[in-house]
This record gives sequence, C-alpha cells and structure tokens, in this order.
Amino acid sequence: MAGNLKTPRNSRWTTILYPESASSNFIDVLKDFHVPFLLSPLHDKDVDVDGVIKKAHYHLVLYFDSLKSASQAQVLFDAIGGVGCQSVQSPVSYARYLIHADDPDKFQYSAEDVIAYGLDYMQCSLDEKSQKYLGISDVISYVIENDIHSFSRLLIVSSQLNRHIFEVVCDNAYLVKTFISSIKSDQIGCSKQEYLEATGGELKSAAE
Repeated sequence: MAGNLKTPRNSRWTTILYPESASSNFIDVLKDFHVPFLLSPLHDKDVDVDGVIKKAHYHLVLYFDSLKSASQAQVLFDAIGGVGCQSVQSPVSYARYLIHADDPDKFQYSAEDVIAYGLDYMQCSLDEKSQKYLGISDVISYVIENDIHSFSRLLIVSSQLNRHIFEVVCDNAYLVKTFISSIKSDQIGCSKQEYLEATGGELKSAAE
C-alpha cells in the first residue's frame, strides 16, 4: 500500500533548525561529521499567508558522497537539534531557495550569508550548463589577468595554484588552446588595459 512506501535513499537531505532548540554549537558539530553542507541565512523575515512573521529558522541541506536512507540522515539531524528530515529532489533549486532566489514575492536573503562547508554556494546554485560557462569565463579572466600566452604554462600554473581553473582547462582543453592561440595571433595580450576598464579588475601575477 502507498502508506507503507519507504522514502527512497538519496544523497541530499534537508532539515530546519530553530535557534532556540538547535545545539548552540551546531555548526561545529556538523563540521565534525565531515559531510559537506549548505546553511541558509537566518530566515527571520519570512511571513505566512496572513502577513505574520514566521518563527526564525535556518534551512540546512547535507551533501553526502553516497546514497543515504532517511534514518541515516536523521542521525546527524538529531545531533544538532534539526526538525524534520526530507530528501531533496532538486539540489540546484533547493540551494537557490536558501535565499529565495526564485521567489521574488518572498524576502530576499543575501547569498553572502549562506554558510558553505566543503562546497561552493554559487556553483551549487547553478545548473550544469551554467556552471560550465561560468568556469570557462573564469579561465578567460585567469589567462588575461596573469598574462599567460601558452597552454603548457596555464596547465603548470593552474595545477599548482588554482584547482578550479585546472579542472575547467582539462575539461575544455581544445577551447582553451584555441583561445590562447587567438590571443597570440590577434596580439590582444597587450589589451589588458581594456580588460581592466571593462571589468574594473586588477592584474595578478601568476604566483598569486
């Protein structure tokens, strides 16, 4: 019968934390489990249908490396005083819900106030396609800012100093090679000033 169906195992689980009932050191306790997580800003401006402010609370989502049952996730939530245990069907949508990014009628919390442990919040809140293009944009900026003119140098420098850039380069080697070649052939490597004027950025040495 439908009432006897068990909640499927999942790698993403969420709970709600109320400041007055959660463990005072719940963030430290969470970190001791070494499970990546996202914690929302304190939702203290949410209102119900009648316009009454809801009880202040946090939204927490755990990112396990493998599938877990509800009871396994509940062990961690019990340790910090979490209320409820639900599986997350869309990690990207839920990450965005932490600040009401897709709910303009609700109070808009700041992404800067999201606490991310073992994760990058902005990466978690983007779909796979957007993440790919954001990564390529990061590589373009990195190449120009660090005045890199060869693919081999980019690999060497990024492998030692910037893991994110290194991984994006490895996944998009042909595109990156073509971009670097075009810099040399078009002689736009000297247009760093134009880049600065367009982005308001500052040049960085490859050692930074």
